[in-house]
Amino acid sequence: MRASLLLLGLWLSACNGKFTVPPEPGEMEGVRPRCGEIGEPLAVSPVTATVGAGQLRVLRGSGGTGVYRWSLAENVSGGDVDPNAGVYVAGTPLGDAEATVDVVLLEDRGCRGEATASLTVEDAPRVLPSRVEVERGETLTFVGEGGSGRYAFSLATDATGGSIDATGRYTAGARTGTDVVRLTDEELGATADAVVDVVADASLVLAPPEWAVPIGSTVTLPIEGGSGEYDLRIEGSGVVQVAGATLRMESAGEAMVTFTDRFTSRTVSARVVSLAAHEASRRHPGDRSERHQVGGAADIDGDGFRDVVLAMPDLGRDWTDSGAVLIFRGTATGLEATPARVLSGSYRDEEYGTSASLADLDGDGRLDLLVGARRADPIRRDVGALYVYAGVEGALFAETPTRAFFGQNSFDLFGSAHVTCDFNGDGVLDLAVGAPFGQDADGARDQGVIGVYLGYSGGRFVSSPDVNVVGQILVDGEWVGHESMRLGESLAAGDYDGDGLCDLAAYASSPGPDQQDSGAVLLFRGRAPDDTGRGGPARQPSLFWALADGSDDNARFGEDLAMGDVDGDGLADLLASRYLHDGAEGNDSGAIYLRRGRALSGPATAITGVEAGADWSREGGGSDRMGNAALLYDVDGDGRADVISGDSRATPEESELSRPGVVRVYRGAGGPSATPDREHVGPVNDSRFGAGLGAVGDLDGDGQSELIAFAPYYDPVEGENDDRGAVFLLPSRGAPVELQVERPSRGQRVGQSVAWLGDLDGDGLPELAVGASLADITGVGRDVGAVHVYRGTASGVDPTPIQTLSGFAGHSEGDHFGEVVRLAGDFDGDGQADLAVVSRQDDLPSSFDDAVYDAGGGCGEARSNSGAVYVFAGVGDGTFEPEPAFVYYGPDAGQFVDDLVGELDVDGDGRPDLVAGGPFWDFGGNDRGGVEIIAGRPRAMDGRVLVICAGDRVTGDQNDAHYGTAVARLGDLDGDGCDDFAVGAPEADPGDVRNAGEVVLQLGWGPTCASTTPRAARLRGNDRDSQAGRHLGGGIDLTGDGSVDLLVGASNFRDGRGEVGRVYLVNGAYALSRLGGAGPIIDAGSAATLAVDGSSPGERFGFSLAVTTLPGGGAAAVVGGIYGGASGVIDTGGVAVYETSAMGFARQPRLRVSGESAGESLLGYSVSARRAGPRAFLAVGAPFGSTAATDDGASYALVLQ
Repeated sequence: MRASLLLLGLWLSACNGKFTVPPEPGEMEGVRPRCGEIGEPLAVSPVTATVGAGQLRVLRGSGGTGVYRWSLAENVSGGDVDPNAGVYVAGTPLGDAEATVDVVLLEDRGCRGEATASLTVEDAPRVLPSRVEVERGETLTFVGEGGSGRYAFSLATDATGGSIDATGRYTAGARTGTDVVRLTDEELGATADAVVDVVADASLVLAPPEWAVPIGSTVTLPIEGGSGEYDLRIEGSGVVQVAGATLRMESAGEAMVTFTDRFTSRTVSARVVSLAAHEASRRHPGDRSERHQVGGAADIDGDGFRDVVLAMPDLGRDWTDSGAVLIFRGTATGLEATPARVLSGSYRDEEYGTSASLADLDGDGRLDLLVGARRADPIRRDVGALYVYAGVEGALFAETPTRAFFGQNSFDLFGSAHVTCDFNGDGVLDLAVGAPFGQDADGARDQGVIGVYLGYSGGRFVSSPDVNVVGQILVDGEWVGHESMRLGESLAAGDYDGDGLCDLAAYASSPGPDQQDSGAVLLFRGRAPDDTGRGGPARQPSLFWALADGSDDNARFGEDLAMGDVDGDGLADLLASRYLHDGAEGNDSGAIYLRRGRALSGPATAITGVEAGADWSREGGGSDRMGNAALLYDVDGDGRADVISGDSRATPEESELSRPGVVRVYRGAGGPSATPDREHVGPVNDSRFGAGLGAVGDLDGDGQSELIAFAPYYDPVEGENDDRGAVFLLPSRGAPVELQVERPSRGQRVGQSVAWLGDLDGDGLPELAVGASLADITGVGRDVGAVHVYRGTASGVDPTPIQTLSGFAGHSEGDHFGEVVRLAGDFDGDGQADLAVVSRQDDLPSSFDDAVYDAGGGCGEARSNSGAVYVFAGVGDGTFEPEPAFVYYGPDAGQFVDDLVGELDVDGDGRPDLVAGGPFWDFGGNDRGGVEIIAGRPRAMDGRVLVICAGDRVTGDQNDAHYGTAVARLGDLDGDGCDDFAVGAPEADPGDVRNAGEVVLQLGWGPTCASTTPRAARLRGNDRDSQAGRHLGGGIDLTGDGSVDLLVGASNFRDGRGEVGRVYLVNGAYALSRLGGAGPIIDAGSAATLAVDGSSPGERFGFSLAVTTLPGGGAAAVVGGIYGGASGVIDTGGVAVYETSAMGFARQPRLRVSGESAGESLLGYSVSARRAGPRAFLAVGAPFGSTAATDDGASYALVLQ
């Protein structure tokens, strides 16, 4: 509609000169006569009319002076009218029983009078079907909808020799081609067209014929041909129609869905399975965030009671780490314990609530809410944003942001901090926003930028900062940009020097070349407008407060900043924390420092030392972390700011608790005082009580302000160690009161890996293992990881796990156990199949407990984050021993174990081995990568965990190629009795083609093999940046020629749609023919279809791969694409199953698993397939799935028909 008016405006400009809006009638001078006194009475033509939605109607005025103004007196439809020309554009009818009538008003600017026209808005006429495919000579009847209901039909284009009668009955001609059927509304004069494709053979086509969709999600099946208008017959359960070919999964079940074309009567059917996520232990994640804060306290809704705003950027309310702002309403009896409103981040990792404050930014007399989201992606990744919610009378702010400010570049983290104050003295609030990873156009990387937006009258701001303050340090008397300074992580403002202008204080984490996290406080003077501009903070600081000797103590001086008048002299004083300072009583004692306000001059010429620059300071005891949070606030109501310190690991004297944390208040008047005047002690041990702080004013009328304290390590049950976290209201008298914060389960990454394990219990059905690599385990810690084992059934698996592996010896926080799960085969030779699990970030300890481990002489020095592989012995009933039988540690500290394959005998000794891949191992060069063969062996006779310190290693030969990113078993290709395997090096540059990728076929070696040393064939990618070999699959004959074949994923392969991804089918015999040399990944001379691409933009097709034989004969390739859009919604993920043969991939998949409608579940991140008797089983992982719990991950299983 707006576009129509714009075009109309352009037309008027061309005919009548520049378009201007006429003045309001009240602006005309003098007393105007009635229109009838100077001419004909004012009138509009037509007086009534019917107009189709979105259509134009030109109204004519007559009588009066002829100087007209048009407007909408009643605008029910949302229409519009040109004020000069009288051209009306209809909006949308309401759709209820009553007519939708707009009233257009005509006023005469030269005389007194008015006239109206009533315009009834109807739906615009349309013709169904709008497009249809038919055969020559076929007949169908078109129908009209909307408009007046009086239609005429005709052929606007007749390419086939067709015909249509007055009732809409159409007959295709004898020729193929395209006809256009036109419907004309005889009352409105509006038309609608339909396209008829006349072809030799018309049919409905739906590929593939089988679909599987998670419960709660929708899928639009891609039916080709026909009219697009269907009647459905659903035989089965769990599936309902939304509209057309769009289906919704209501409950677990399976249905045969038959679509019948309403106009051609042709049919097509699909089998649709509604998938239920498997059960897993769902628990709230630990908190541990030290970034929660109080965003402000005031009477927001005008009821006379103070309300409180809490900002929790690491709270996974709707998505993992999406963040939230919680508003607690004040009442006559105090603060309500549950939030009255929760504002949440919109997507994963947004960190909404990084900063928050209350300020009347728009100058309307009501407080607005400002919320920073430092990892928001409004235009680029992690640009950051600051959202403004306008104050609304009687409510807790507007429902949606009324204004937003954004960072400039990816990873700026704009919104990390913000503050409002009048920096140029014009009486209007200004806004400063920190982007600590931003940089000036010609500046140093990550120097930090503070964008200052200077306010205009009426609370207006321009979209770009008026002033940019960038991170600079003094070098030989000159201010120069400093890389990684990260200026702007914390901000404060106040009139430090008493000149009537606000000054800006900012924290920078790295104040010098050798000071990574020692911290510094920079103070920038406010400036009044002058001939050079509107003023605002100076570009160089007048105070640079830091360690003067340039040393690095990692104490984070200034990470918490506050400004306020402590001594009552009218100047704002400056408070800075230093909570990791190593003091006289031990490490991490912490400290707080106060520097009194005073005169400032130009840019600083030297560093002011931390201790020397303080007029008052306090230091904590050993490990107290004094100043973990710090602020200034008038707690006692005497008009002077008091100092409040959160000493998060302090223990008060004579307390029976161990480091509960203490909040201490030092009275400002006469001091601050040397000892605290008020203390609040955390309720339990080690809760980090006071790691976040806020003051909220006097809620109970006793003249003392209440406080808020965050305790991110709080355990509701003593000794449980789940670190749930808590928020406490601290009354001036009495015990802390916990405020209720919902903490749903988020981010466990259930489905990070999936693996069918074969029939472990003898019932003919396979068991399934599912990794949840970031599961939090009570009593162990965060991101520990777990593996759930499910018993197989005829339709998939029993949804309740029969076993969960976690909490065993050596299992610890941050291990990421379950990153990869694989069947190990009978690794220990006891006749039972075993399970191998990658614990990606496990640590090799410096020593082992001999009562638990059989480590021989140990494995050398400790290695942090080397990664590990645990092998759990099978017991024959579908489960495994709860303690591992073996543990292998990766060989390179900090470089992890990323992939694993089992069920192969590399050395030919008759016992299965494992191959572990480490793409970041640095043996021989940076990130060359490697693999190690973990040979199968008997377990320790005494039942201890047998430690495997090293395996037989093969390393990559090109820096940064990441050899070992993926590994896949291939069986015995060369027939020497030793199994072979493939290794991906996706960032290799074969033939100088950057990141084309390479796959290395490694033949088994050993005393009984054809060779005692590794032999290899190299298969090289040829598409730049496609990263062939990032994912691999294989182990069966896919082409029917008797050799074992390989799937190669190049998930970064690009075409015009972006990273669609590609999968190659590599014939095993062809790969073996390249032994000792190199060649392209696939045989270019083959007539078979050996490559298949993703079907949707950015799909990353080939991100996961699996293979299986099929019950009816033949084989299939299973391919995941984590950002696929098979459901009809982009970025939902998906899996496709393609049958394979001697001719390569089938033209179309036989089954698609579509992703969750919520989006970004990464469905297809992991896949596994396995034949068991008369069935082929498929498992799919979605590590950010939301079917069971939002963003917590999910796994699904089904049987291929």
